[in-house]
Amino acid sequence: IYYIHDSAELAPYLLRVMNTLDCFLSGYDSDGACVEGVSYWCYGFSYYIFISELIRQRTDGAIDLLMGEKQQQMAFFLERSRIVRNEVINFSDCAGTFTYRIGMLHKLKARFPEVGIPPTQYAMRYHADHCYRWPGFIRDYAWYDPALADETCDRLSDGFFFRESQIFTSRKNGAFFAVTGGNNGYSHNHNDLGHFLYYCGGEGIFMDIGQGVYVKEYFSDGRYNIINNSARGHSVPQIGGCLEKEGSEHHAEMTVERGEADKVTLDLTAAYDCPVLNALTRTFTFAPDGALMLRDTIRVSEPSAIVEQFLVEVTEEPIVEDGYVLLRKNGVTVRFTYGDGLTFAETEALPASVRSTNQTDGLRILKFMASDCMDADFTFQLHQEA
Repeated sequence: IYYIHDSAELAPYLLRVMNTLDCFLSGYDSDGACVEGVSYWCYGFSYYIFISELIRQRTDGAIDLLMGEKQQQMAFFLERSRIVRNEVINFSDCAGTFTYRIGMLHKLKARFPEVGIPPTQYAMRYHADHCYRWPGFIRDYAWYDPALADETCDRLSDGFFFRESQIFTSRKNGAFFAVTGGNNGYSHNHNDLGHFLYYCGGEGIFMDIGQGVYVKEYFSDGRYNIINNSARGHSVPQIGGCLEKEGSEHHAEMTVERGEADKVTLDLTAAYDCPVLNALTRTFTFAPDGALMLRDTIRVSEPSAIVEQFLVEVTEEPIVEDGYVLLRKNGVTVRFTYGDGLTFAETEALPASVRSTNQTDGLRILKFMASDCMDADFTFQLHQEA
């Protein structure tokens, strides 16, 4: 675009590139969701914006690749994914915190005035890109708008339902809840159908490990031996020794009822390749006061052992009592009540190295067990203690 001044000579090159850009867009849902998470959204969508603006300028506005409905929905993905501060939903290979390209967000704000801009303290700094890529770096300078650098304008979404990818988020009384459905065949997939996040008091207690360290095994046949990607590292049950399996044929069906209390129901039966499993339904009820109730309804064809496990992040060791566990993080306490039929089994500590960034010694997996179950209904309740 910069070097070829003859438009007739440039046209066939642009046509090839625009066909490729259509392929890029096909990787996004119509509601703008990037199932690979905010970090991949920022990387891929930023380059789409860079070239679409060049083409718009070169054609005097005749070709404007940002004006499609999907592209407009994509512009709001970061805002809809933010939880608090610079923390985001991080299902799949996504870090739990983000930095954004300030030029990219300011350009989106200029094109779509309703786009929210996070505080400047969360903008990407020069050394944040280890490859020092020139296209983003120069546009951070060229597209930066000082009028948008307002630290007090920090808008958080009340919640959103990404229908195609089946990611649901909600915020009530200062608490935040998110859950993922869809299938286990996405790019950068984790076997995590039915896995959820829960924040209260500004702290994330029920969390996702997120992106692991990218080594050869991470993108090979050994991918699901790594706890980040395996169902072993998520808040989902094991049925008769069976874990959720990878592949798009292993999927969930999510239904959502929004209201004073939100209700999310997931049929997780097809997420497993388990001979004894007849049905598994997971239901969340998110109450107006910010409390969360989870119910697993499990039907099996023969007596089976069931393990219910939950990934949490704490700054103090969990306190296990009869019928409940106290989880503490930075002064916030959550009472996690588990119902009849389950026995607390163990707390597994995960090494900080399981995360590629934001490493912490506070990741724990809580495990509860039931033996020789047939028809099981397990109920869990989460709420912040004063």
